[in-house]
Amino acid sequence: MSGANFRDDLDDLVHSPVRFSLLASLAIVDSADYQSLKEALDVSYPLLSKHAALLDEAGYIKVQKMSVGGTRKTRYRLTNKGRTAFEKHVEALERIIDGRAFTLHDSEPRPTSGK
Repeated sequence: MSGANFRDDLDDLVHSPVRFSLLASLAIVDSADYQSLKEALDVSYPLLSKHAALLDEAGYIKVQKMSVGGTRKTRYRLTNKGRTAFEKHVEALERIIDGRAFTLHDSEPRPTSGK
């Protein structure tokens, strides 16, 4: 199988560093609030909002807005579609990184370290 076929499994929507990080963060929790994600990802409010909106529009995350004691709160949750897309993207990256994506003809193996 060629590397191009593995690149087909890379999701352009997931590939952005901010969106990739956002999905990775949500993959390990049930849900997260806006402020926690902003701080964890070290991004601005507008940047987080922009990328979250793209993921929400694609059905990769669910955005829940509510009012708690007069204060608006926003929570994010990874959807099943989003989890599947994220895992497929990560698996494609792993195949590319560990060399399973490529068959190189007339090549010499990389020497192993003597350590």
